[in-house]
Amino acid sequence: MKLFSHWILKYRRFCLIFSVCLSLPFIAVAPLTKTVDNVDYFKLENDHDRLFYEEFKTEFENNEFFMIVFQNNQLFSKKYLNLIDAISNDLEALSEVNKIKSITHVDDTLGYDDFFEVSPFIPEIPESLKELNQLKDKAVANRLYAGNLISKSGDAAAIVV
Repeated sequence: MKLFSHWILKYRRFCLIFSVCLSLPFIAVAPLTKTVDNVDYFKLENDHDRLFYEEFKTEFENNEFFMIVFQNNQLFSKKYLNLIDAISNDLEALSEVNKIKSITHVDDTLGYDDFFEVSPFIPEIPESLKELNQLKDKAVANRLYAGNLISKSGDAAAIVV
């Protein structure tokens, strides 16, 4: 090793010129190199996670998102529903935010024989414990929200931004 370092020091100009010449072809093609900044190019066919990701993108129309998750046994209480609603409203007011999905900011679609009715899932946060329990039962039973915006047990909820 000592001999090699002495040789490099003795022929330092040659080593520098050789290194630059060796690097020039790589430097020349560097601007032509295309990089990919989107995870969509790195897909595995029939992968469970990829299928979930595709479903998520169709729901939220973008692949840039973050989630705020709450977990509490009393999630369907006036206190926590108001908190989720307040955070959702604050986030929705930001100009950088395109879309918010939370249990307090999502529509409920009901189908009848001749028409569909679309209304907020929680038009107003209930006051009574009985109404809050009914809301929890309704949310947990709804396949669109249970397992997506709320846990199947109803003790965790997400705000997706």
